[in-house]
Amino acid sequence: MPKYSFKCTKCEEEFTVNCKYEEKWDTKCPKCNGTEKKEVFKPLGYGRAQSITERMGIEVPPPGHHFGEK
Repeated sequence: MPKYSFKCTKCEEEFTVNCKYEEKWDTKCPKCNGTEKKEVFKPLGYGRAQSITERMGIEVPPPGHHFGEK
């Protein structure tokens, strides 16, 4: 399910929800229960570059090593 990030216009809380596209505007702020919000757009992997293996939670050994090798 997709993630959508919002900022509450009442209390300024930033929050993220997992829901269907059709349901994203029905969500409420978890802090003040407000319904007025604006969508916040963040690039994927913001803060630093992430590889597909990091996003999937797969640990890849460094070059020259093999899986299971210590």
